[in-house]
Amino acid sequence: TTTTLIADLEISKFAFNNWDPRNEEGLTGDPMEYLLQISSLGPSPAGGIRVTDTLPASVEFASVDPDANCQYLDASHQVFCDMGSLVLGPTVNIRIAVTPTLPGSITNTAVVTGSQTDYELDNNTAFAHMTIMPADLELQKFATASVLVSDTITYTLVVSNSGPSDAHDVVITDTLPLSVTSGSAVASMGTCDDSGNPIVCTIDEL
Repeated sequence: TTTTLIADLEISKFAFNNWDPRNEEGLTGDPMEYLLQISSLGPSPAGGIRVTDTLPASVEFASVDPDANCQYLDASHQVFCDMGSLVLGPTVNIRIAVTPTLPGSITNTAVVTGSQTDYELDNNTAFAHMTIMPADLELQKFATASVLVSDTITYTLVVSNSGPSDAHDVVITDTLPLSVTSGSAVASMGTCDDSGNPIVCTIDEL
């Protein structure tokens, strides 16, 4: 007589930001967390449980808990967790910490499998959605109001970020009129290359 073990594994997935766990919006550069919950609906005990979490391309992996059961593979940008066996009732939690690098809507997918026959596969895959808010950059430019030929003109550029996210790798390009000779450029934040025209200034984070 052959006995077939049957167990219905179920996975749920949630996304949280660190400043408002109820809000499905995050910020670039701000840590966020994925919570995976795995349970067995029986009737048999579930064994050989493996969870595969495919991270969005626009997040950086930070950590996973429990780290004894899980590992992150950089090549595939996936977290694998071998959770052993699970009986009917208890729920196993897996927490994955990441940092978003780009604005936009991101979706994270996790799949749970086991060594037994699973008669309901629809609940073996879970998704979590998060909207990463962009930065709002503003540039203002001012110039010396009136000058004579050969006098110095001062151009002042003011760059600001209204958020809500930080802006990374900001580049300001200023093309000077052909009728002026480039002098020097000084930045209160970041660096400027004034060796040619246009003048290019960069800010790592704003």
